[in-house]
Amino acid sequence: MKFQFTITFLVAFATMEVHATPMPNPDAASTGLEARADNWCKVGTNGVDCRSLPGVGAGRHIRDISTSDRFGVNCIKVVGGRTWDWVPGWGCWVSARDTLSAGSYPSCESGISRCP
Repeated sequence: MKFQFTITFLVAFATMEVHATPMPNPDAASTGLEARADNWCKVGTNGVDCRSLPGVGAGRHIRDISTSDRFGVNCIKVVGGRTWDWVPGWGCWVSARDTLSAGSYPSCESGISRCP
C-alpha cells in the first residue's frame, strides 16, 4: 500500500506543469527607469529645517534634520540668491548652506542639476 502511494505521488508530481517562466532578459523590465542620481548628504548642526518650499521661512515646516540623519538630494533650486537642495525621500527643501557631503564627492551639490 505504501509503495502504491509513493508511485502515485511521484507520477502526479512528475506530470505537473511549470507555470513560472524566467524572463529571457531580466534587465529588459528596467530599461524605462531612470538611474538614481541622489547625492548622500548630512547637516553640520542639529535642528536644520526641511521645508515644503525653497526659501527662508517659505512653505510649511516638514521636519527638523539632525546630524545623525543621512538623506539623498537629487536637484537644486536657487531662490533669493540662496541654493536649496530637494530631498525627495522627505518631500522637502533644505538650505545648501547647512548641508555637507555624506559620500565620496566634495560637496552635497556636486554634479546635481537644477530642479525643473
